[in-house]
Amino acid sequence: MNMSQSVLSPEYAAENIGPRAYGTAITFAILDITFVSLRFISRKVSRLQLATDDFLIVSALIICLGLSACAIVEVEIAGVGRHLPVVLVTDPEAVKNWAKCAYAVEQLYCVAVSLPKLSIAATYLRIFTEMPYRIATLLVCGVMIANATAGIIASLAQCQPFSARWNLQIMLHNPTSVCIDSIQYWRWISFPNIVTDVALLILPLPVVWRLKMSTAQKIALSLVFVTGSVGIIAAIVRFSYFFSIDVLTDGTYVTANLLVWTIVEPGVYLMAACLPAIRPLFLATVSQLNRITGLRSYGITASTSKARDNKSDEAHIHVSNEIQLEWSQIDAESR
Repeated sequence: MNMSQSVLSPEYAAENIGPRAYGTAITFAILDITFVSLRFISRKVSRLQLATDDFLIVSALIICLGLSACAIVEVEIAGVGRHLPVVLVTDPEAVKNWAKCAYAVEQLYCVAVSLPKLSIAATYLRIFTEMPYRIATLLVCGVMIANATAGIIASLAQCQPFSARWNLQIMLHNPTSVCIDSIQYWRWISFPNIVTDVALLILPLPVVWRLKMSTAQKIALSLVFVTGSVGIIAAIVRFSYFFSIDVLTDGTYVTANLLVWTIVEPGVYLMAACLPAIRPLFLATVSQLNRITGLRSYGITASTSKARDNKSDEAHIHVSNEIQLEWSQIDAESR
């Protein structure tokens, strides 16, 4: 089926995958707020002072919410999710809005993927006392900041004049002479994120395995740190996606899927950055629930209840000591 036939097809004209991006934006907005809230509840319960990584997470949350808002706006007023030839005929103004919103998404994305990882790196800088590891962490931070800065500058300077991106006459009749290759921009601005993910994955492991802990505790703590780099999966998927799409041919349609991964990647980074901080709250909650359940199930007489209270208290102290050994020993003492 050729393009003209597709445009005339009712099925083609009605096709809309915009709700996919809309739903992802709302879902991750809720998840991001939840994880950051749990992070600060955990800090309060653990009686830990706020540090640089906590403030970076708040900034990351604001930017991620802005990114989700942009995705919703693009679906509502920019025709995202519908085929470009259809939008050009039915709502040309939406195509202009799509091009304008792309600028905002690019700026927000560059910052959104960097702030959560900078938060993770800030945690490392408190933990690492040996200079080689601190220097390596600072170098990774430098790469992330440089990549975000380069992405913002390249985005703002990619079209001359600036309005060429949403000027339909220029954009449709002579795009290559006034704008850089947008696909290449999106591909290679994403690649350094994968590299820094790998670095953040590797950096803490030598430090953890030199701690005076049991092997099981080292494995558990290593897994906590590894969660900080799970965003690499979303980064790889998003990077590979740019090799299978053509934005200029059907931009408003493919942008819906692109927005999904543009939201997922920094969202996963943010949640992963919160997981180590939430872990003490999780363990304390499980311990408390076990204590309450034990008392309700087996507390028959006063003397039995008292004995069981003492046993539960000992278990609670054991869990608290485990938390202190595995996380607070590293986190709280470095504050």
